[in-house]
Amino acid sequence: MSIEWFNVKKGIETVTIAEYGIVLNEAAYSNFLNASKIKLGYDKKYKRIYIKPCDVDDEYGISIANNTKTTKNLRISCSDFIKFISINYKINFNTSKRYSAIWDGVNEMLVVYLEKEIKKNKHEEESNKL
Repeated sequence: MSIEWFNVKKGIETVTIAEYGIVLNEAAYSNFLNASKIKLGYDKKYKRIYIKPCDVDDEYGISIANNTKTTKNLRISCSDFIKFISINYKINFNTSKRYSAIWDGVNEMLVVYLEKEIKKNKHEEESNKL
């Protein structure tokens, strides 16, 4: 039997994508607490984005903000990457979109499933109009 236990305190790992970049929520960000750089990857066939911690000398690495105990999320400025994803996957990010993500412990990377958008509920939509 292959059971994985859900961590209620950690919550659901989600990633929000907008024109300016990517934001990892606290649950997703918790996997990057010791990272100073990350790299971004993609899979056109399966519509996935990959976010992986990397060495400081990795040529594909993007520096991320210093981590503190009070940091609740991670914002990655990567507008060119978002334009690339938007064009290749035909997704409009003029309005931010939130997606399901899962930490792949074997490959040590966060996998973002672009086919699994988390739609805003009516309350969130009304709050955004204010």
